[in-house]
Amino acid sequence: MESDGSDADDVLPAGTRFGRYQVRRLLGRGAFGAVYDAVQLEPLQRPVALKVLHEVARADHRLVGRFVREAQIAASITHPHICTVFDIGSEEGVPFIAMERLHGEALDACLERQRVLSPVDTVDTLLPVLSAVAAVHDAGIVHRDLKPANIFLATPRPGAVVPKLLDFGIVKVLDRDANVARTETRTFLGTPHYTSPEQAMDASAIDVRSDQWALGVILYECLTGARPWREGPVLQILFEITAADIAPPSSRRPSIPPALDAVVMRALTRDPAQRFSSVRALAAALLPFASEPVRATWSGEFAPHAPKVSRPIHLAPTLRAENSSAPLFDPRSVPRLEPDPEEALPPRSVSTKRGVARPPRYSDLQAAPAPPTASRRMLWPALAAGVALLSTVAFLAARSPSTPSPQPEAPPVTAITAPDPLPPPEPAPPPAAQLPIAPSPPAVVAAPPVLPDAGAPPHPHARPRRRTLHPAGDPFPSAAPPARGIPNV
Repeated sequence: MESDGSDADDVLPAGTRFGRYQVRRLLGRGAFGAVYDAVQLEPLQRPVALKVLHEVARADHRLVGRFVREAQIAASITHPHICTVFDIGSEEGVPFIAMERLHGEALDACLERQRVLSPVDTVDTLLPVLSAVAAVHDAGIVHRDLKPANIFLATPRPGAVVPKLLDFGIVKVLDRDANVARTETRTFLGTPHYTSPEQAMDASAIDVRSDQWALGVILYECLTGARPWREGPVLQILFEITAADIAPPSSRRPSIPPALDAVVMRALTRDPAQRFSSVRALAAALLPFASEPVRATWSGEFAPHAPKVSRPIHLAPTLRAENSSAPLFDPRSVPRLEPDPEEALPPRSVSTKRGVARPPRYSDLQAAPAPPTASRRMLWPALAAGVALLSTVAFLAARSPSTPSPQPEAPPVTAITAPDPLPPPEPAPPPAAQLPIAPSPPAVVAAPPVLPDAGAPPHPHARPRRRTLHPAGDPFPSAAPPARGIPNV
């Protein structure tokens, strides 16, 4: 490594030759290293971001191992929103990483300048980051240091912002026996303000849900311009993270939609089991608040992971889940409804067994009882005919003289159809017109077509003919229908 002179702060001056790279200027520095704007020399002439460890960090083999592993993990995950690693090595005992050179600013610098972001800008900025974090989790890695300083807003061209995820220095690789990121118990890994409750209590027992908590804090800070905790010593911050109440973002900024408020608060649930099932599920909950182009870009990845909304299932009263042997449906449990007088019935007629049409009744719509047997069907006509016959015999006995005379033969009688509706009843006659004994027969009685000679004696060998009875039992049908008609049985 060539240098124009030693620097007390361990910073490489501009123009320094560092292996295959030449330093242009310092971009930033931290406790363990510095990042330079450099260029890769012949033959590529490619601009790079050169990350170099400080001398104090090079003395700790654990920090050196973590530094190398950061480059290996970042290079193993290919994602458009993860900073690409080009090269890794050591120049004269100084470890370095050559990464993709990005132009723009980190998210923390953007928040210092703008203080807050609108809900749409917040979601548009963090959806690509959530996709990158999901890819890291798919590789079985927990980032453990998600914060605005590690989200770089690259501007490859004017008007275009491409968020990039940085810094894999303290990741935790899951399902491995040896975790080189684990340090002594007295060493705290990560940034206190974005540390999850489980990470603050036992850093060795965390999983990918710890990164979801950090993303919730970043969402909170972008929407409100402040973190959920008060500024203070590290122990005070960790106490508030593990025990203090968290005010919702809308308490600081009332214009935040309640649904977005609920998404942030779910990500900040202290119980990891109550958070979203994955980072993609968190992104799916944020998707409705993104702009239309961003929503169209990320719907394919995030929409299938949207939480399923369970709708209540209304069971019928006769469905008894607790008793599997019971019938699924009991017709007796269905109540019989009374007809609604204002409800119009279907415009159809129901035919009876005698061919007479009548308006449909509400009972026709209900379940009809079982049809009667043949014996029951014949019983009622027989009883009606018997009653009518007895009434006729009594009526004739009252009118006829002591010596009976032969009666004319009744003509064949055809079936009687249902009578027309009766006119309104006439007023009753005065009491003097009423007969003392029995009501008079009909005024007009139809005469038979041919009457025998009343004076001629009957033929000595003539046999009396059987009278044909009317179905209703009346042996003397009248030409006019009776006053009330014969019931149709």
